[in-house]
Amino acid sequence: MGLPRNQRVTQAVPIGDVTIDIRGLDLFQIRELAKMDQDASDAQAIAWATGCTLEEADEWIRESGGGDAVELLAAIMKASGWDRATGAQFPA
Repeated sequence: MGLPRNQRVTQAVPIGDVTIDIRGLDLFQIRELAKMDQDASDAQAIAWATGCTLEEADEWIRESGGGDAVELLAAIMKASGWDRATGAQFPA
């Protein structure tokens, strides 16, 4: 029979004048992020959630306003089920 599955959350996140489509991360991805340096994990989270390359995510972070990156990362965390507002934290 197997375990029933919910689909991972997908959503369109408005950031300024653009909309970015994201997909929530799985538990294994979240655990990998927790092991990384914060700068590397931010770019990796964006790459996984948007389907872009790591290099594209890094470039986007560097060329965007800091608030845009924080807003996108917060949406990725929430879509992944790790919403700080509800007390959930990325596992160590």
